[in-house]
Amino acid sequence: MNHRLVPLLLLLLVACGDSDLKKVAKGLQITASSISTLQTTAIEANKVNLLTEDDTRYLLELCLEVNKAGKDAVSITRGLATLDNPTKTQLITILKPVIVAVDNAVVRTNFIKNEDSRLKFRAILLAIQSALNSIQVIIGVTT
Repeated sequence: MNHRLVPLLLLLLVACGDSDLKKVAKGLQITASSISTLQTTAIEANKVNLLTEDDTRYLLELCLEVNKAGKDAVSITRGLATLDNPTKTQLITILKPVIVAVDNAVVRTNFIKNEDSRLKFRAILLAIQSALNSIQVIIGVTT
């Protein structure tokens, strides 16, 4: 995720008074940090031929998709004091497609040939998946 987004998420985390809003901000912060790691790891693995061009492109496109959703989520929650139902609905509309995409990416890691790389990418994607799923639980939506 764009490194400029992490400070915005930290600001959101500090500024919000609502416990649920703080938890959502923390989930977004974890997602941003994990996406940054995924992006760097994919590029580095590709440089040493541990990840194909297609798999690298797929993971980097996923990073862009999650990054955009994170920015959109921050823009609708910035400045809020509480997490109301209309905002929760907006958040799930933004995050649902990304949650599905990350779920699919976890499954796709089975096709990464190098075992160490496969495990590394799966761990990063599971961290992202966990953070997004925690946001779903907080806003009262489950898959």
